Amino acid sequence: MFSGATCQICGRELREARERLLGVCLTAKCQLAWAGRLQSRRNAEMQLKMQARTRLANLHREREALLLGIGRSDAIQPVVVPANERKIANLPERRKRAFRDFLTEIISQAAALRAKSAVTPRGETALDSSPVPPELDSLLGRGCATCRGRCCNAGGDRAYLSADTILGYMHHHPEQRPRDVLESYLSLLPNKSYQDACIYQAKNGCALPREMRSKISGDFFCEELRQFQRHYYAEGKREVRFYAFEESQIVRSEPVAEPEPATAGALGGE
Repeated sequence: MFSGATCQICGRELREARERLLGVCLTAKCQLAWAGRLQSRRNAEMQLKMQARTRLANLHREREALLLGIGRSDAIQPVVVPANERKIANLPERRKRAFRDFLTEIISQAAALRAKSAVTPRGETALDSSPVPPELDSLLGRGCATCRGRCCNAGGDRAYLSADTILGYMHHHPEQRPRDVLESYLSLLPNKSYQDACIYQAKNGCALPREMRSKISGDFFCEELRQFQRHYYAEGKREVRFYAFEESQIVRSEPVAEPEPATAGALGGE
């Protein structure tokens, strides 16, 4: 008989092997409390990692400010993002075939859904996403470009597309028949894409225009960019520089152009 191990939440003796493995009993209340503790621990670890990365980005920013002749480095806001480190390679035929099979299936599903409705259903696309102010949208785009699309790695041979995405595209292009929709998507496949990542993830970003992407592709931002988005206006506008990290190393940062003398003076507070 087991003895000595107790639940870390309620203190009850743990008798089942699974309970002892988890260190918490299987009651709903204790499981929920334990899940909350784990999430808080993960959040704290992420915060510490972000703080360490921001310190490194600050040091990098100070060196750049010195090289550019900017008197006050705090006039530049460093923003830390993840780094996509996968390699670009020729898009294999096997991936194209797998994508074509999947695309044919969801186009058929979308066409069936449209045929069942007297009024064409809208579906969903990235165009349905909540609008972002142009200035902030441009900055978020710069952050994604510095990262190079780590969040897109899970897109695989499906590119986050669904029947609802296709339905949304059909709504905007009612003149296209299913075979036209198929050709529209296939014609945009890049010759080269990131290995083991979204099939449309090319060197210069997503090869799909926004109206053809899934809603998640338009809505999703990593936690780092969500934090930047939340605090951008509250903290006051500053010159922004993005730094992409892999673990504790700066992999790359945005290219820095030599500023005009007046710009450098303005940043330096002169």
